[in-house]
Amino acid sequence: MNELKITAKDWLIVAASGALLASSLSFFCFFALGMDPFDGALSGSVFGISVSIFSVVLITFMNSYILPKVPKFLWNPIAAMFSFLSGFFGSLASFEFLKAVGDNLPPVVSQNTIATSVLVGINGYLIGALIYRFVKARNKNEELERLLAKSRLDSLETQLNSHFLFNALNSITELIHVDADKAEEMTLKLSAFLRAVMAEKAVVELGEEIENAKRYIELENIRFNGAIKLDIDIQQEAVKAPVPKFSIQLLCENGVKHGFSDRQEGLCIKIEAKKVGQNLRITVSNNGAEVQNAGFGVGLNNLKERLERLQNGSLQLKDKKNVSYEITVEGVKS
Repeated sequence: MNELKITAKDWLIVAASGALLASSLSFFCFFALGMDPFDGALSGSVFGISVSIFSVVLITFMNSYILPKVPKFLWNPIAAMFSFLSGFFGSLASFEFLKAVGDNLPPVVSQNTIATSVLVGINGYLIGALIYRFVKARNKNEELERLLAKSRLDSLETQLNSHFLFNALNSITELIHVDADKAEEMTLKLSAFLRAVMAEKAVVELGEEIENAKRYIELENIRFNGAIKLDIDIQQEAVKAPVPKFSIQLLCENGVKHGFSDRQEGLCIKIEAKKVGQNLRITVSNNGAEVQNAGFGVGLNNLKERLERLQNGSLQLKDKKNVSYEITVEGVKS
């Protein structure tokens, strides 16, 4: 998969901007040298279009046939080389074309076409670096928007387990006959939980995510008669750190789902979070049944992908026997 998704519109903007910039610079250079500035504008347009054509051909070739086949650490130097070559060959071709059609070039250019092309190549590299950053930032924003929409569907498909919802409603229905006030309280908690599910944001503060996990455990405890204990140890500096929505809740749900297997006693889930340098480290562990399969299911794979793509983070199973999962979020600001 290409790192940069450069569209036809992007290339059109690059070509038009290059031609306009080169035309304007040539106009003033020819004027300053006492030559016809309109000839300069025409020559500059040819120059800009030529460089743009070489850029389209070489960069597209690089994106399609070279970058996908080499390690990522080579991408930057290869991109730098192709940006330089685009400027170098584009300018050299334009000079030869202008000479062939009898267009007058300034002596400083016509007598030093190779040196001038090298300078243009260096400028091509610098401009290419700027375009690279712009396109990469735009692509990242588009990807985040796509993930935001996907996150809402994922919340319904994986994060909000339909069995949990039915169990919670059934438990609240039974609770109405035993403790109406408690049933009303649990109904409000379920409502708050569902509002969080439907919220159109893929990332929330750690403190908010902890509240989601607490509501989930309180609702499950209706069914399990308070057998689930939640132990929370959060470093104060980490409370406002960003995490994917329902990341910790999903690990708690995973513990409830598998933790009572072959167990009759209660389940204790512990959530720990602290900042380590510029990273946030969250550990969710439980004293439930040992993990039999180290592989991730649909829900955990979904969380792993969102961590990687939204926050350059990771999810690991740290301990199969003493069930423990660790979330790492990189680059958390103080």
